[in-house]
Amino acid sequence: MPLSHCPPDLLECVFPVEGRSAGCPLPDVDAVWVGHIRDLVSERLRSLGLDFLIEKAKLVVSELVTNAVLHGEGKTVRVEMRTSEYVRLEVLQGGSGKPRLRHAPPSAEHGRGLFLVDALTDDWGVRDSGGGITCWCRFSTGVTATSPERLKGAP
Repeated sequence: MPLSHCPPDLLECVFPVEGRSAGCPLPDVDAVWVGHIRDLVSERLRSLGLDFLIEKAKLVVSELVTNAVLHGEGKTVRVEMRTSEYVRLEVLQGGSGKPRLRHAPPSAEHGRGLFLVDALTDDWGVRDSGGGITCWCRFSTGVTATSPERLKGAP
């Protein structure tokens, strides 16, 4: 669904995932999707007047989508962003392996993504989603449902 046709408080995107093997780098076709999702999230946050969250959200959604592509077992990845008093990002991947914080040694090239998610978000977690795993996170917008500074374009 093009961004212009989404309600202001919702962004959804489902994209196909190329075949991958453990230990292989992110395929170029999937890397393009990571960048596209990052751009969609940025554009939506900007349209809502939440520019102060853009850099954090771009980094976090990049980590979550890359993890879903590299470690998920399904043929698609689904990304949702909902806004209200907070911004909630959800990334659904196929499979049953739950993402978890790891203690990567200083010389490791991987294993720090969820530490970034933990450091940059107000809350995050992982839940089973009937045939897959959803990794979610929240950012505070500083706006409440009854505040006069409601999000631009929100009902």
